[in-house]
Amino acid sequence: MWGEKLVDELRESGGNKITRRHYDSAKPRVTALKNSIYESRCEEWNDDDLRIPAGILEETRAQRSRGVLTESGLRDAVGRVFKNCGREMVDSNTFTEQIIHTGFLWKPMDGRSLVLGLPSFASYVTEHTRRTP
Repeated sequence: MWGEKLVDELRESGGNKITRRHYDSAKPRVTALKNSIYESRCEEWNDDDLRIPAGILEETRAQRSRGVLTESGLRDAVGRVFKNCGREMVDSNTFTEQIIHTGFLWKPMDGRSLVLGLPSFASYVTEHTRRTP
């Protein structure tokens, strides 16, 4: 995204070297593009469901920072968040699988613990749920 938008800025200015001014001009374009991509990823979850991944991020923060979030730990966290949000527990396994399937959290091939798939997407989800009543 950054490369594309910086080249656009450079081309539009007629310059031959990327400067801080190009970066400053490209930043809103990158943010808009990134947000549109994240909005389309969020369409996989309904607005109510965004509380769940945001809650899971909060619930698993310590485990993830220590590199010890396992699938069973994730399932436990999903169960707690579902309970706190008043959701039917019968959906929690499906939701856990969806979190892994969509790459929200994933397990690197050489690792045992789950990590964030896209940290900036996780930040977007967290911010989105803070703005949504």
